[in-house]
Amino acid sequence: MESLRTTEQPVCALAQESICQVMNVHLVPPKSPTSANQTSAVSGQGKSTQQWNSKDNRTVGLRSGTEEHLQGDECTSGATVESNISKSDLRSLWSSSPKRLLAAKRQQTVSSSHQNLNYEPRPFPFTLLPTSANKRLREEGVSFSQEASHHLRETAEAIKELESSRKAAREKLEVETIETSKLRHRTMNLEDDIRSEISACVTAAREGNAAELNRLQSELKAVVDDIQSMEEKQQLLEQENGVLIGERENIKENYEDVVDQMNQQLSNKASIQMLLTEKQNEIQSLKDKIVQVETAQQNLKENMVQKSKTFAESKHAVDKEIAEIVLKIKEQRKINAETRKELDIITSELQDKEETITQCEKHISQLVKNIASMMASKTMCKEWFHVEKSQKDELDRQKESHEHELLELAEAFEQKVQALQEQMVEVENEIKEEQKVKSALSEPLAKLSDIFSTQRKKEDDMIAEQHSLSKRLEENKLSRDEDVISIAKCKFEMKNMKEEMRQLHDANIINADMFTKTLEELENQLAKQNTSRAAVEAEREKIRQSRKTLKVEHEEYVSKINAAIGRTEKRYGELLEEKKKLQDHILLNSVIKDLTEELANTEEKGKQMEMNYKAEIQQLTSDAESITQAHKEKEQELKDQESILEMVESQFDIEHLKHQTLKNQITELETQRKHLELGIEEVTKQTAALVQPKEDLKRELMTLRARHMEMLTANAAVISAVEKSIYENKVMLEQVTMENSRLHVRIEQMKEEILDSKKDKEKYTQEAKWMNKEVQSLFKTLTDTWNMDVLLTEESANQEQKIVENIYNLTVRIQERKHHISDINNRLEKELVGMSCMLQKPNYKNT
Repeated sequence: MESLRTTEQPVCALAQESICQVMNVHLVPPKSPTSANQTSAVSGQGKSTQQWNSKDNRTVGLRSGTEEHLQGDECTSGATVESNISKSDLRSLWSSSPKRLLAAKRQQTVSSSHQNLNYEPRPFPFTLLPTSANKRLREEGVSFSQEASHHLRETAEAIKELESSRKAAREKLEVETIETSKLRHRTMNLEDDIRSEISACVTAAREGNAAELNRLQSELKAVVDDIQSMEEKQQLLEQENGVLIGERENIKENYEDVVDQMNQQLSNKASIQMLLTEKQNEIQSLKDKIVQVETAQQNLKENMVQKSKTFAESKHAVDKEIAEIVLKIKEQRKINAETRKELDIITSELQDKEETITQCEKHISQLVKNIASMMASKTMCKEWFHVEKSQKDELDRQKESHEHELLELAEAFEQKVQALQEQMVEVENEIKEEQKVKSALSEPLAKLSDIFSTQRKKEDDMIAEQHSLSKRLEENKLSRDEDVISIAKCKFEMKNMKEEMRQLHDANIINADMFTKTLEELENQLAKQNTSRAAVEAEREKIRQSRKTLKVEHEEYVSKINAAIGRTEKRYGELLEEKKKLQDHILLNSVIKDLTEELANTEEKGKQMEMNYKAEIQQLTSDAESITQAHKEKEQELKDQESILEMVESQFDIEHLKHQTLKNQITELETQRKHLELGIEEVTKQTAALVQPKEDLKRELMTLRARHMEMLTANAAVISAVEKSIYENKVMLEQVTMENSRLHVRIEQMKEEILDSKKDKEKYTQEAKWMNKEVQSLFKTLTDTWNMDVLLTEESANQEQKIVENIYNLTVRIQERKHHISDINNRLEKELVGMSCMLQKPNYKNT
């Protein structure tokens, strides 16, 4: 309504301006002619205005006349207006529909103000009326100039625009009247609606307050009960906290001691690790030296092979020379008659050699018997292994039942490992130094393969034991996890806290004792290793001396072979000289024939001996091949077992080294076979030469036989002992590594358990603090809720009073607004009446 007040003054001004514009025709700018539709709209508006303002008959007549004139113009030309329009007609239009004129002019002024801000004066466009309109006006006796006709046209267009704006203003006024009627109806029903809403809100608020009061009372009762129970629990917790504080102080004292012990143990462990690394470095240096020795041995073997090749070549050359000599002997049969006596002597020597050959055959038969006895011993060893396996199963059962005995066995294993580590270095050196001397070792190799299989079975048994131990450890871990879960579930049961803390304290003490024991054992092992180190070095020096002696003996043997070769060459020269002498004795052909026959017989016998020797050599080669096949089968077994023992890489490396040693031994056997063939060839040469004395041959054969047997026995014993010790050392080393890993795992578990116990202790203390805080917070919340309840009751009462006061104020304001609206309506009506009077006064004057 205040906006209506503000718009009253500019509305009057706009009305006055619009009247002036209508009266001053020359000031209106030119516009386009309107269409017939606008005239029809004006006629419709005229009808509506006749119905709306039926009181003023004079104005209605004027409007109807103007409408008739406009319709007639539209029918004839659609652009001319009669000259009967005057200022009185415009005033009558204003009196008939002032409101619509004002609204239309208001919109027109707004739009024209936007459009005509940049308006510039232009020359007046002279638009002539059409010829038909001019003729009609002239016939009626009315003549207009071109300018007057143009102005009349513009006035007609302005009137049409005013009628359209009036119609729009009337429609808006009707809409506003409908809205005002709605507002009046709503104002009439506002009191009843407000009263009903206020009564409903008051009843709902009272019911909600009553429900909240009942709920708060029940909650207060529950809170009081909770406070009483919490006070009782607080008293119990304070008592238990007093007991736990004393235990905490004791645990702190013990904890510092345990931390000191752990630090000492860690320092000892670090020192032990340093010593172990130093020893590993020493072992690696020894292995490097051993590799160097092996390379030297290989070089020596290559030299021996080259010498054997040169010897074979010389042998072929000698065979060729012997063939030439035989041809010469056939030509000189006559000269050989004188040498019958010498041939008799030679036959006697041949008989002696045959006896030596028979002795060699007997020796070979004895060797075969020894092989059979070794096979029997092998079967006995297998039976012994089965017996030991059964005993070991019983021991395993005892181990499973007695864990304490396992610890003692672990200590014994560690002691054995120390001894075996000492022996390992010795054995490796002995193996690498005595590979040259290993010949004819097929029997001990078979034994060793059996021993390897037995030891591997033992290893499998030990691994099974270790798996069982690991399973037990896992079961123990699971049981511990279950205990931890039970402890977590029983956190709120404060009575069992004492027993659990005691158990943890005892476990910590036991773990500390076990850790100290393990540290003492490790220190003892280090001391033993340091003591055994000196013994190992002494044994190393002994082995070096033995190597030197073996080298000297080998050099002596080579020098003897070279001397024998020189002797044969000398004998060959003597034979050539004798051939020259025999050429002088041509008369002794008959004797030579006999000698040639005897030589042929001796040659046949020598060939038979060679065939026998070759057969024996073939047997030896077949035996060697069978050994190699057995070795290959064992290699396949080793490969199958390596898939099972992937975790033990050290064993694979050692077995690979053994495989290489066996290959070297086979090569040595082949070289020895070649040496035997060379020896046989030397014997054939000696038989063909028939020169070497009997006693020297016997002595050499006996010495060679004795040395060969001694070397065989010594090497077999040494190799068997060395391989057994190597295998035992491997087993003990693996056990030691397993025990060390187990100890490391146990130490880490102890550390984790100590940390878990600390965490549990901290959790218990934090839970106690948390319970105290919760009790305090509950007490505070209860007091706050009580205070809030009191405040809410007071606020609800105050709010109800405020609501009643606000309702009363609303009713007063509504009444005031009604009076104010009625005053505004009265003022508007008065102003409209005044405006109508102002417009009617000039009409009266004109009339």
